[in-house]
Amino acid sequence: MDVLALKDKEAELALKHAIQRLYLALIYYTIGSVLFKSPILSFYAMLSRKVYGKG
Repeated sequence: MDVLALKDKEAELALKHAIQRLYLALIYYTIGSVLFKSPILSFYAMLSRKVYGKG
């Protein structure tokens, strides 16, 4: 059972990282020849980032 729990945890972590990469990739993208910038997507992308600091 511990092996299944470990695999589930690894899958959950992999999914979380994939979603974070998607959010960051969607901040800016090109539609035709126009650069699209979404403040909503930028906001959610920043929420997905963790800040590591001292303390």
